[in-house]
Amino acid sequence: MAAPPREVNGGRVSGADGLASVPAAVEAARVLARYARPGELVQESRAWSALARDRIREALPGFGREHLRGMERLDPEHRARLVETLSHYAATGSVKETATSLYCHRNTVVNRLQAFREATGLDPTVPREAALALVLFAAPEGPGTREPGA
Repeated sequence: MAAPPREVNGGRVSGADGLASVPAAVEAARVLARYARPGELVQESRAWSALARDRIREALPGFGREHLRGMERLDPEHRARLVETLSHYAATGSVKETATSLYCHRNTVVNRLQAFREATGLDPTVPREAALALVLFAAPEGPGTREPGA
């Protein structure tokens, strides 16, 4: 599939089945487009956590605030490293694979996950808490998203 023009962004929706589902697919693509970078078609699998975060914040202002406060106290570079480590770890559930993908020692990953746990109160090794962390600390993907904690 050809890439869209650089100034265009959009969403790529799967599972549209027949003409009756086209309006819902168009609306889904419009929503996903807010999470795409210019010239990109963002897929549902890349945007779900940021979309969930934004929708939950609309329905429940202040949701997860207690978990965000600890991260806000950290310097931006440290916070970014912890969130990056969380993201890689959540994708695999493996300290070893996370260390390999981040080009660091496995003890560094363990230490970062512990620092994340201490800052947020969320344990990335517990699936329910990892899911909440992924939603609360979803990386903004495009111009329509907000930074975590905003």
